[in-house]
Amino acid sequence: MNNWQWREPTSLSVVFTLIAITLVAAFIPIYSRRVTAAVVQEPALKPDQTSKAIHFVIRTPTSPFQTLLPQEIIQFIFAYIHPSHVMRFRRLCRQTNSALSTRGFAALNLSFTVDQTLSFKCARSNSSDSDSDIATEVTVRNTAMTDFDRLWFMWPATYQSYYAEKVLSKLTKIKWEDPRLKRMGTRFRHSASVSFRKLPHAVGGLTQLKCLILTYMNLQGGVVSSLGNLIHLHTLSLACNRLSGPFPAELLQLIHLKVLNLSFNQLDGPIPRGISDLSQLTSLKLNDNRLTDSIPQQMGSLDQLTLLDLGNNELNGNLPPQVGNLRNAYYLDFSRNLLEGSIPCTFGNLEHLRYLLLHENQMQGEIPVELGQLEELDMISLQGNDLRIPENAQRIQTFLWQQIRSETEANSVSNM
Repeated sequence: MNNWQWREPTSLSVVFTLIAITLVAAFIPIYSRRVTAAVVQEPALKPDQTSKAIHFVIRTPTSPFQTLLPQEIIQFIFAYIHPSHVMRFRRLCRQTNSALSTRGFAALNLSFTVDQTLSFKCARSNSSDSDSDIATEVTVRNTAMTDFDRLWFMWPATYQSYYAEKVLSKLTKIKWEDPRLKRMGTRFRHSASVSFRKLPHAVGGLTQLKCLILTYMNLQGGVVSSLGNLIHLHTLSLACNRLSGPFPAELLQLIHLKVLNLSFNQLDGPIPRGISDLSQLTSLKLNDNRLTDSIPQQMGSLDQLTLLDLGNNELNGNLPPQVGNLRNAYYLDFSRNLLEGSIPCTFGNLEHLRYLLLHENQMQGEIPVELGQLEELDMISLQGNDLRIPENAQRIQTFLWQQIRSETEANSVSNM
């Protein structure tokens, strides 16, 4: 499948580009250098005044783009400039700013640089002319992020909405990431040299999406409310960015979600009680944020969950006994929080549990004997708490001794 490409420049486009450059060079004044001063003598002063005042009036040359050219001509001239550069010309004058800020100019400019019919042509050449076949072919362009896809995050809202409607609206899957940021891992979040992006509000118009994955994109700001319009989503991952603010309540409208990953961001505030509305979730990762308050009891109603990761936050309070209702869970991570109290004995109901991570909290009390009866349990991590091992829990003792031995071996290797 061909990716979206720039058109090869034609002789006509080159000519018009040269005309645009000539007009810009000939008619746009350099305001900082070409300033004309006219001295105006004030009327005679009153008798009691002993001096005369001089009033200087600064007259700046007027741009022909501001007074001579119709808006349509201005748009046509600048439409041949690449979308990555054309927005800087909005600062020339108010007329130019007005002309380049319309949705009509966005359509004209993108039509000269983005081949909007490329995927449809490919579909017609490889399949029948039916609309369903064409639509199916269009939805396949979802793996590689093009240069225009990158610009989408930086453009004004008029460009973003038009590009989303004409280029991205048929997609059912978007999986984009910045390879350079991925090589840096999560260290890019502490680098001031990395340019940031914001999630466009126009993403809410991509209502055909079933899978949206935008990881390692250095997205900043809050999660846009328009994501709540993507009612067909079953996978949403915005992990490894710099998203901030509270857990977006609009996401609770995505009742078909099965995978939700917001890990490694800067989200704060409590986990909403309405999380139980996402009843089809099988994987929920909110780790490595700044979430506070207690874990809601409603979390126990997500009986389809197989993976729950809330590690490395600022969650406090007790572990709710309702977590024991997650009978399909094989991985639970509540580590590196501020949790208190004891481990609920209802955890003995988690018959498919393989990994239980509770280390580096403030938990106390006796470890439930029921944990030792979980036949599929492969790992339990409890260090950094004040928990007691019951005398008749030989299996738990074996787990903890194995863990201590592996940590000792790892430390000895690192010190060699």
